[in-house]
Amino acid sequence: MAEFSALLATLNSVLWHEYVLYAIVATGVVFTVWSGFCQYQALMHGPSVLRGVYDDAKDPGAINHFEALSAALSATVGLGNIGGVALAIALGGPGAVFWMWVIGILGMSIKLTEVTLSMLYRNTDDPDNPHGGPMWVAHKVLAKRGLPGLG
Repeated sequence: MAEFSALLATLNSVLWHEYVLYAIVATGVVFTVWSGFCQYQALMHGPSVLRGVYDDAKDPGAINHFEALSAALSATVGLGNIGGVALAIALGGPGAVFWMWVIGILGMSIKLTEVTLSMLYRNTDDPDNPHGGPMWVAHKVLAKRGLPGLG
C-alpha cells in the first residue's frame, strides 16, 4: 500500500506541477493566434445562431444549432466549475478572479479547436446518429498517419 501511495504522490506532483499550467496557457495562446482570434471575431455571431437565424429545416442533421451548443456546454459547465470558482475566490482572494478570466479567455481557443476537430473528424456513417469527440479525432488522425493501432 505504501508503494501505491508513493506512486500516486509522484503522479500528483507531475500532473499538478506548475509547468503543466504553463503548457495549458501556451496551448491557449498558440490556438488563439493560429485561429486568428476567431473566437472573439464571432462573438456577435453567437446570438444569431441561438435565435435560429441560420436554421433550415431542409438541412441534413439530427440536431439544430441550439441543441449542438447545449450539448457542448453541458459537457463543459458543471458542478466542478461552479464550485471551483467559489473555492478559488475563498482560497485565493479577489486576485483569483483575474486569473480565472485569463485562463477562461485562453481556454476558449482550446475549446474552439477541440470542437472544430470533433466536428471535422466525426463519424457520419449513420446520418441520424453522428458520433464525434476526442476519441474519433485520435482514431481518424492516427489512421491517416499510418498508426491505426494507436487510435
